[in-house]
Amino acid sequence: FPYTTLFRSPESNLEGKGKVTFGLKLHGAKRSIEAEKILSEGEIRLIALAAFLADITGQTQTTPFIFDDPISSLDQAYEEKVVARLVELAQTRQVIVFTHRLSLVSLVEHAIDKIKKQAQAVNQPFSMVHKVETLRKFGKVSGLKANVNIMETKPLNALNRLRNDVIPILKKHYKEGNVVEYEDRAKGLCSEFRVLVERCVEVVLLNNVVHRFRRSVQTQNQIAALAKIYSKDCNFIDDLMTRYSVYEHSQSLELTPEPPPPEDLENDLKNLIDWIDTFKNQTAC
Repeated sequence: FPYTTLFRSPESNLEGKGKVTFGLKLHGAKRSIEAEKILSEGEIRLIALAAFLADITGQTQTTPFIFDDPISSLDQAYEEKVVARLVELAQTRQVIVFTHRLSLVSLVEHAIDKIKKQAQAVNQPFSMVHKVETLRKFGKVSGLKANVNIMETKPLNALNRLRNDVIPILKKHYKEGNVVEYEDRAKGLCSEFRVLVERCVEVVLLNNVVHRFRRSVQTQNQIAALAKIYSKDCNFIDDLMTRYSVYEHSQSLELTPEPPPPEDLENDLKNLIDWIDTFKNQTAC
């Protein structure tokens, strides 16, 4: 920001590792005024993040960094700059980011892929590992690890996990009459299944040309595959989306419908798995 100066003021307090109070004043201001009254929320967040990163740059410590929605209140250009800086930091330190914004996850994936391709171009090693975990609410308990990564790049793998790992548990609860346990787990599976149907639209049906949370559109060597989409494929996806959307988007004053029996869930999982295999070998219209 050309109109701000970031400094460690005389009254700054050293409160221990990672706790330093930074002063902030406007450069060239003719009268004293609090910078917080002029800067936007996003600008204040950027400056705080810049101060933190500047303070730890060059330190030999290897402790991980944890960020909570670091791009909140930022515009697109600064979102990308912040993500690029975090990915750069992750090459030497573990970086953990909590967010409810899937656009942030997509930006991180894009930044990592860019660095990976640059390393490969000059035959440099690339050892960064990127892992996404999805937390969900099951019943009255929050913060549980979901069965499916919401950004799953291979829906087929996730669908097989649900069929092989979750369906047997649901069948056991259903058979034993454990109504509460069955409904909680079954509604969770219905919600995750709908997410995977969405991913199938992006990854399988649209061949990765367009992603909701990715800014770029990929067409080279990919868009021609859209010619093999038939009306039966659209109708099949429409049916699944319609039936399973109620578990994800029911209104607060509406009662979420009871989940279907495990045999129906298993059948829908199988049908989607079979459709993926069939669609991959389908010829163009």
